Amino acid sequence: MYPLLLSSFLVVAIVVERAINLRASKVLSPTTAQRVSGLVEGGRLDRAIKVCKEHPGLFSSIVLAGLEIADRGEVPAKEAVEDAGRHETARLSRYLTALGTIAAVAPLMGLFGTVTGMINVFRTIAESGVGHASELSGGISQALVTTAFGLLVAIPALVAYNYFQARVDSMITDLERESLRVIRAVYLVSDDEPDGTMAGASAAGGN
Repeated sequence: MYPLLLSSFLVVAIVVERAINLRASKVLSPTTAQRVSGLVEGGRLDRAIKVCKEHPGLFSSIVLAGLEIADRGEVPAKEAVEDAGRHETARLSRYLTALGTIAAVAPLMGLFGTVTGMINVFRTIAESGVGHASELSGGISQALVTTAFGLLVAIPALVAYNYFQARVDSMITDLERESLRVIRAVYLVSDDEPDGTMAGASAAGGN
């Protein structure tokens, strides 16, 4: 029961922590994304870099990696965005492995407690016989409590794990789409106004 009780506290802590840190506004702020996109599309690459630095977050960190080397070409910029994305989005899955492990192990811990409890019950039968039905039923009831508590821990943990995993997958897709859209905009603008945009990129890189 003690490991199961500890597991239940861990589940609550992880769920609260992930609920706070996986908020859409914290991962991909629509205001920051729109502002950076607008600046890039307007050819103000240096200003877009400054906004990313002023508003740190997953999106800002990923886009910043590409914007800072935009003067090197589209391919290196996209590669930088993808590398930063792999690094940054790994933070989104933090503690989810532990949550999934608890969901899988909690019923087994409960079953283990039940098995050991039943062993004690049968030992009592072997020593005292079956004449004490109340004692035996009480022992069996106590043995089954661990399985019930294990399921009580595992079911919410499994639901939370699946929910947060789906949320993370959706956020990663959104981050990738928005980040690459900003990088593509850099070079769409540079095709129209090569001097203005690339000058901004070179100046930002120099800073």
